[in-house]
Amino acid sequence: MGARVSNGWETIVPLGWCHLFKVSSAGVIRLEVVMNNQQFFEADSFGVAGASARRHKYGNIIFRALLSRFKDVYPMNPIEETIEGTRAYREIRHMPEVPCSLCIVTPPEVTLKIVEQAIEYGVRSVWFQPGADNGLAAARARAAGINVIDDGSCVLVELAKL
Repeated sequence: MGARVSNGWETIVPLGWCHLFKVSSAGVIRLEVVMNNQQFFEADSFGVAGASARRHKYGNIIFRALLSRFKDVYPMNPIEETIEGTRAYREIRHMPEVPCSLCIVTPPEVTLKIVEQAIEYGVRSVWFQPGADNGLAAARARAAGINVIDDGSCVLVELAKL
């Protein structure tokens, strides 16, 4: 079915938009990540916590990338009123709708507060960008039944694969 590689993993080509994933003799490892990513991008609406008005910052780049591909994308920023001409929201509760998927681009100490909002308001997927990850926040999100992507992958890289 797949080709063995030297580290003991087997690389397999799955069905659908995903390219490659890995399984070990202990069970599927990479498939879960691929399915988590797929669920994130199949959302009807998105939020970007840590969206920035500064175009060189990842929060801005991610917001623009999602906005170029999807209709309903809401920037979250506690200071800015608008980002890229779009009204920014201080908290999830201020958005016109609860985003199905939320990309988090905040310092880890802020991430936990964002995840607590995500749990309270029913966000279905959260993506912790590298540098935003917070183990406690991820554990709480998983315990609440939220789809969590916290494997160090970048939403921009995965979005480019779609």
